[in-house]
Amino acid sequence: LLFMHVINVIGYGFDTTNQPDYQFFSKKGWGTLRPHLTKTLRYVFQCAIDLGLLTVVLSYVGGGAFITLFGDDYLNIFVQSVHDAILLTKYDGAIEVMGSTELVPPLAHKLGRQITNIGRIPAIWKGPDAESKLFVNAWDPHSYAGNGNKGDYSLDGYIGRHSAVSYFSCVDLNPHILKNMYALPT
Repeated sequence: LLFMHVINVIGYGFDTTNQPDYQFFSKKGWGTLRPHLTKTLRYVFQCAIDLGLLTVVLSYVGGGAFITLFGDDYLNIFVQSVHDAILLTKYDGAIEVMGSTELVPPLAHKLGRQITNIGRIPAIWKGPDAESKLFVNAWDPHSYAGNGNKGDYSLDGYIGRHSAVSYFSCVDLNPHILKNMYALPT
């Protein structure tokens, strides 16, 4: 039995004009996404700090199928938001990437450090130091974490079919969630 640290992070939806995120940011300006995405990513790095985890394994949250109608350079905004979140939390651990190869060069350049793409789920969970890493799941909040499991070919689906993330992330099934909630430090 393997124990992994997974944080479920909600990506914004820009895949249809009916998405509330699309409607909000298309009116407010695409660049206004950056502080919102930075706040989301602050939770990731603060979680790693609080749990004493040595490495954050980023996914390209919101950078897949959900950005088809985004009216700006999402990759650049994502990289800038990662940078901002690291500065705000003072995270000094390692950063790796899973899945997305396009994220590695701009992230390494912006952060001025080596960034490695370590592969895909489930193979990356079998490494010798996997239990000391925080894996970032790009989650769709309109479903349980883990989503469609075997029938879902997104990162969330792969995590769902190779873990108990649906169980551990559901407040109705896991009462420990409510006991361990906290706000970001200001």
